[in-house]
Amino acid sequence: MSFTDHGPTCPCRRCCQARHPSRGSKPPTREDRIRRANARYRALEERDQVVVCRVLGRIEVVNGCWRFTGAISDTGYGIFGVPNEEGHYVAVRGHRWLYKTLVGPIPNELTLDHTCHNSDLSCPGGNACLHRRCFNVLDHLEPVTCRTNVNRGLERRKAA
Repeated sequence: MSFTDHGPTCPCRRCCQARHPSRGSKPPTREDRIRRANARYRALEERDQVVVCRVLGRIEVVNGCWRFTGAISDTGYGIFGVPNEEGHYVAVRGHRWLYKTLVGPIPNELTLDHTCHNSDLSCPGGNACLHRRCFNVLDHLEPVTCRTNVNRGLERRKAA
């Protein structure tokens, strides 16, 4: 799967199965993260592959952010429906679902920090923050403790 290209090999016929070389360095390089996401994608059930493709089709890349253009919650996060075991659709926060699906589980004690928000001093934050719509699981989302997430936000405000 490629996060920017679409081709005929996906169940929804919109993504390709691009492979990226690993450089083997620590911490993982972007190529390593892409390779792992591709492997996780290929291991998904077909219904989840279709959801990933549907979500990626609603992504607009702006300054490295994968901005979701679909439904937005009252708190400003991108949301979409995912079928549960019975086939009923359940609304989920998109960035969390995509991270869990393509990168791996988020430990219970951690939350996802939008690191793109921390570097954008012009963003006012709050529910209107466009960074809450960012789904870039490769570069812009990082699992951190709630305290770290809040402290980063406070540091950003002080720098502004």
